[in-house]
Amino acid sequence: MKTIKPLISAVLLLLIISSTLGLVSASSFSGYLSIEFDKTTVNVGDTVTMTVTASNEGLDSWYPVEIYAPIPSGMQYVSHVVPDKTLQNYDPGSGIWNVNRMRHDERGHLKTLIITLKVLPEAAGEPITGTARFQTLMIEGTGEDLLASGQVPSFRSATITVPEIAPVASFTASPLTGTAPLTVYFTDTSSNGPTSWAWDFGDGIIESEEQNPIHTYNNPGTYMITLTASNSAGQSTKTIFITVKDGTDPGTGGGTGGGNGNGTGLGNGSSSGLGSAAGLLNQQSGGGGGNGKAYEVFQDTPKSEIYYGLAIILIAAVIILGYLYGTKRKQ
Repeated sequence: MKTIKPLISAVLLLLIISSTLGLVSASSFSGYLSIEFDKTTVNVGDTVTMTVTASNEGLDSWYPVEIYAPIPSGMQYVSHVVPDKTLQNYDPGSGIWNVNRMRHDERGHLKTLIITLKVLPEAAGEPITGTARFQTLMIEGTGEDLLASGQVPSFRSATITVPEIAPVASFTASPLTGTAPLTVYFTDTSSNGPTSWAWDFGDGIIESEEQNPIHTYNNPGTYMITLTASNSAGQSTKTIFITVKDGTDPGTGGGTGGGNGNGTGLGNGSSSGLGSAAGLLNQQSGGGGGNGKAYEVFQDTPKSEIYYGLAIILIAAVIILGYLYGTKRKQ
């Protein structure tokens, strides 16, 4: 009887130890996941590093292990490094960091990913948040899914602030010239996130606070258009010029020369009458009132003068031939 009691006590102790080990095995996740930026406040164009760290603090090795750490919105990927491994197995496109295996011993229990990023203009005035979470996490050997157990934190996050910067005003206008009435379409192309717009169309008629207004110019002239783009950090202006021409037809006018008011008069460019040149032009600015058209008048040479000239040529030819013939006979 005395030997039975110690035996029962030993059995009970073994059951307690076994039960305890079973509980430890069922809740074997012990570790952490963290994410942090090297700065708390950045400006547009700055580069920052986002560091993701995973640690296995338990008694079991983890395999496979994948961590999801996407590139934050408002940032551009530059490069990455995994200091404790030669295999740089991070895909910035998918955001998946394939850690592969994390041992429970000192050599393999800590893994670090460092991502270098650039702050984009669209991030101005907005907080930037980086996140990281376990995508796949299992106990090596048993295949137990630690994510399914609900013991693994859903995700970790870190946030930095990007101050808003003053906008740079810019816009286009189409068309830049034309006849009145001229309708012009304005398109805002300002950068750095303006939140308000003030347009001065230069004609003193109306202004606009729309981002992309339309305006009609009814009178000819040269107009100076100014856009003021603003946000909470400041404002800037941009100015261009538009030329509006008179849309009426120049029309016709009467001259002071010998025209008949409809452009059919004849003149030599400064007075009326028929000139002595072979071609005389009547223009709107010359003799005769005209409609801008020009007329040419040619003076024909009389046929009698032509015949007279031909007769002289023939007589000269006969005289030359007779002289040559008489000279030859004397020889």
